[in-house]
Amino acid sequence: MEDITLLQVFAACWITTWYLTVVRTWKLIKHNVYLQAPRLTMSNKPGLHFFVYSLSINLMLPFIGFQVCFSDDMRDRWVIAYVNAFTRKNK
Repeated sequence: MEDITLLQVFAACWITTWYLTVVRTWKLIKHNVYLQAPRLTMSNKPGLHFFVYSLSINLMLPFIGFQVCFSDDMRDRWVIAYVNAFTRKNK
């Protein structure tokens, strides 16, 4: 059996956390964004929104990843905060 390096363990944890975070939040985010702002560009192009969201979540993953993956309350709070920030109009 090959030796597993620390980098491989870190990469496996990162990818798994990223996957769980995206899978657990994407459907709720897509639905709520469509309900709050149906004419928004990202509501009409869910593929583009998914691409941007799944890449940008990597920046916040160390701070919110485990909480969103393992807690339904934190997941719901994250979804509400994301949707409110995303659909808010700048004055």
